[in-house]
This record gives sequence, C-alpha cells and structure tokens, in this order.
Amino acid sequence: MSIMRDDHQASLAGLHSDGSELLQRYRDLLEGQQLSEELRVLLRRVLSEREPLMERLREIDRTRGDLPKAGDPERAFLKSLADWVGDRVLDDSAATAERLADAERDWLDDIEEAMDLDWRDDEREVLAALRDHVRETRARLGELGEG
Repeated sequence: MSIMRDDHQASLAGLHSDGSELLQRYRDLLEGQQLSEELRVLLRRVLSEREPLMERLREIDRTRGDLPKAGDPERAFLKSLADWVGDRVLDDSAATAERLADAERDWLDDIEEAMDLDWRDDEREVLAALRDHVRETRARLGELGEG
C-alpha cells in the first residue's frame, strides 16, 4: 500500500468514508423509538440495498492497493442525533426526510464528480449503480419530505 493516494484512491476514500457515515446515520436513526413507520421502512430498505454496493466499492479500493477509509462514527452520531431530535421532539418526520435527502444529494455530488475520472468499466459500473441508488433514495425521501 502506497502512502500517497492517486486521484482514484483519494476519490474512493472520500466516497467510502462519506457513504459509510451516511449508512451509520441511518442505523443510528433506526435505533430510535419515534421515527415514522414510513421512514423506518425506507431506511431499512436503503441499508439492505446499499450495503452490497458499498462492499463492491471497498473491493475496488482494495484492488487498487488501498484500504477503505472508515467513516467518522462521531460525526455520523451527531448528525443522527440532530435527526432524532427533529423527529422525536419536534415530531417532524418530513423535516428528517428532507435532511437525509440533502445528505444524499451531497454524496451524489461526490459520486458524480468521481465519475469524471477515467475508471475501468467494472469500476464505472459500481459508481453508476451507487449514483442510481442515491437518486432513487433521494426521490423516495423527497416523497416523505413532502408528506
């Protein structure tokens, strides 16, 4: 493993870290008691669909000679705590869904920026699958946010 990361490795490190934090945020939210049932169902579905995609992203990282960068659990916890407070104290699942859609949008921007690099076809496939999944998730969260 090289100490210096190339553009691809740096991009993968950021995507993996941010994606992992987002999934941890969803797990933390699901541990809360007061999420709306619609949001709970959606977050469970996102987790089950995205975990295999994240594993494929980790595999690309390892193939390129790097180790996947872990997300920051404290940052993920603080964001999920803010979500939980908004949902439980303010009884506002729509606002929580909107915050999550914003987080997904930020990650989508990073994925799309990464796709500007020259990837092998199999790597580009994984990034495209993640991009498509994030777009679908944003749409589903948007529907709840309008609720």
